[in-house]
Amino acid sequence: MPGGVISEHIHPVQEERFTIVAGEARFIIAGKETTAKAREAIVVPAGVRHCEGDPTSVEIAAVVEFRPAPSRDCSGACLSQLERLQQRRSLSK
Repeated sequence: MPGGVISEHIHPVQEERFTIVAGEARFIIAGKETTAKAREAIVVPAGVRHCEGDPTSVEIAAVVEFRPAPSRDCSGACLSQLERLQQRRSLSK
C-alpha cells in the first residue's frame, strides 16, 4: 500500500524473493538501501535483516516467494504482520 512499510525482520531459514510487477518498492537489506521497479527482482538470503516498503503514492503489485516454503505457523505470523500494517494505515487516514 502506498507509504506502507513492513518493519525490519529476519527469516532464519528462508530466502525471500520479491518480483515487482507494477510500481516501485524500497528495501533495506543488511543495512543497504535499494529500490526495485516493475520487472525487477530482489532476493533476500535466509538470516539477513531486511525491511520493505512503498515510498510512492502508487500501489505496488508484487509476487513474494519464500524458499523453502514456510510452515503454517510462519505464514500466519507473516499475515498477522500485514494485517497490523493495514490497520495502522487505516487509523492514520
